Amino acid sequence: MSIEIVSLVERPDLGQVVAQWQWQEWGRREGKNVEQIASFLKAQCTVHSIPQAVVLLEDGAPAGTATLDHADLEARPDLTPWLANVFVSPNFRGRGHARRLVRHIEAAAHACGIAILYLHTENATALYAGLGWAKIDTADYHGHAVTVMRKVLPDGAV
Repeated sequence: MSIEIVSLVERPDLGQVVAQWQWQEWGRREGKNVEQIASFLKAQCTVHSIPQAVVLLEDGAPAGTATLDHADLEARPDLTPWLANVFVSPNFRGRGHARRLVRHIEAAAHACGIAILYLHTENATALYAGLGWAKIDTADYHGHAVTVMRKVLPDGAV
């Protein structure tokens, strides 16, 4: 099995797949459509700063995505930046891809000089806790209770 994580900037052909995943998982709740998400990804994403979007490829096929964003939770505008939109396609789950995506975004944040990252999750608290993230709060996300978590990135390599 060949695993590669690429920037959406470097692979814009994957933008529609990522936008569809994000819309299915979260965008509908937020009142967004696929085109709005795709447009944002195309216009805003960068390679070496914020925001960033990456795609995990397994044997060349898009299997998952994650982003590094300035903001991701309206209830907590005081927190920034965020690990966000971690998604692994159902056919590719159970292979450690979420962990790979999280570590990749942590490393990208570290490369940007970021010392602390935040995330929110509805049902993956155990996954993130196992990767060193700590619960700091609970909040509402479009009518759903979420756990807000934080990770202090080490001074050395992630």
